[in-house]
Formats: sequence, structure tokens, C-alpha cells
Amino acid sequence: MRGLDIDGSVGYLHYRALNLGGAKYDALTNPGGPTLSDVPPLTHTWKGNVGAQYAIELGALGTLTPRVDYTYQSKVFNDPQDELISMQPGYGVLNARLTWEASRGGWQVSLLVTNVTDKVYYVTERNQLSTYDEIDGQPGRPREVLATLRKTF
Repeated sequence: MRGLDIDGSVGYLHYRALNLGGAKYDALTNPGGPTLSDVPPLTHTWKGNVGAQYAIELGALGTLTPRVDYTYQSKVFNDPQDELISMQPGYGVLNARLTWEASRGGWQVSLLVTNVTDKVYYVTERNQLSTYDEIDGQPGRPREVLATLRKTF
């Protein structure tokens, strides 16, 4: 279909450690160490995205192109011990953009909304319960709106 663009990708990671050497869990010498069943911090199993846009010809007025993108990431553990309290559940983020491009003169105007649903998620978290009795983290970006005006010479 002329004017329609669809893109996407998917990634799958099956992690399995065969040997942890001296870093492995030991109740006496390394009680905070990982086990062979632990997944490394910030390692997701699934990640993917899909996007679509459609260019609508407006004749002498130019082109209007709406676009949507959706990105998904499965759960990640934020510490080497895979503790549930510092796990980020799987989440998805939806973005949208509307672009008008003039047929002449090189003008372009866009309106972009990121994280349309204002999804709350964390990019990273640190479990400091044993030392400071807290868990802190870096939240993902909230919903944001951006307008751009561009002139090509």
C-alpha cells in the first residue's frame, strides 16, 4: 500500500551460566553471590518494537504523516540475586507523532508525544535494604510533548 510503512523487531535472550567460579554463592564465604539459576542484572528475555506510519497526500498542501511506535521489554532483575523486591516487571511504552511537510519551500512541522499512556517504570533500581533500608531507582521518562519546526534549505 503506497505511503504505508511498517517496521518492527524482536529480540530473545536465553541466558544460562555454566560456571561462576569464585563469584558463586557460598553461605560462608560469599553469601551475596549469584547462583547458576540467577539471571544477570538488567538482562531481559524479550524485547521488541513495532511501528507504523502512513503518508497522506494533501495535494498542494503537502503531506500529513501520522506515526505510532510501541516498545516492549520483559521483566528484569536489578540485582545479582534476582530479588523480587527490586525487579522491574515487563512494560511497554507507546509513542506517537504527527508530521506535516509542505509540498514546496522545505517546511516541516511535527508534534511528538512520548510515553502516551504515561507508563511508570524504572530504568534501574538499587536494592540497599541491607545497608540503608531503602530501594532507590531511576524512573523512566514520563509523558512528554514536543513540537518542532524545520526548514530545509
